[in-house]
Amino acid sequence: MENMQQTRQQGFTLIELMIVIAIVGILSAVALPAYQDYTTRAKLSEVLVIMGEVKTGAAEYASVNGDFTDSTLDNMGVQADPASLLVDAITWDAATGKFTFPIVANSTGDAAIDGQNFFLTGTVSGGAVTWTCSTDVATTDYGKVPSSCRTAGPVQEQDEG
Repeated sequence: MENMQQTRQQGFTLIELMIVIAIVGILSAVALPAYQDYTTRAKLSEVLVIMGEVKTGAAEYASVNGDFTDSTLDNMGVQADPASLLVDAITWDAATGKFTFPIVANSTGDAAIDGQNFFLTGTVSGGAVTWTCSTDVATTDYGKVPSSCRTAGPVQEQDEG
């Protein structure tokens, strides 16, 4: 009788490789859009930093003067043209207490965000300022917007001071 030896399989079969490739394809189809939204949201955190700086100057002005009636960007200590590649020239409307932060075209690489506006509105009551953040980004693209600004009206973020 001859001694029969079994040969062992080495490597992967074609079907195993196809299954792995299919799994990687499915995962990347789900992960890539989520990652792109995340990177856009991370870039937009710069807007929130600039808003924080504006809040400080405006709240100080309001606490000293009682309101925003006669305020300008200069006397609040706010730079109209921030050192930012993302935010274009900030505008201010003293009658409504609204700052506008326009996003520079082609700055985030996302057509849903580039060229849109973010708004910071301050309401003075008893010397304290309540802030609301809003945007004109379409609600279908709110996943790309920082959570504190995911509203089309001035209703979302409520910060005192």
